[in-house]
Amino acid sequence: GHCLKNVNLTVIPSTVRKGSHASLWCQYDLEDAPLYSVKWYRGNFEFYRFSPGEKPSTKIFIYPGIHVD
Repeated sequence: GHCLKNVNLTVIPSTVRKGSHASLWCQYDLEDAPLYSVKWYRGNFEFYRFSPGEKPSTKIFIYPGIHVD
């Protein structure tokens, strides 16, 4: 299989109070391979997916306390 290298996750601010906003960034090195998908989870629940080969490419799943814009 093929694994990503140099994956970095940045959350600003690093500690978030309930009802506050945070920004999440994922940086990765695909080593010239095409991107299949990026998925974000809270525990075991997926709340965001970006899959450039699908239509629509962005999917947002409802999860209490998480708002994606």
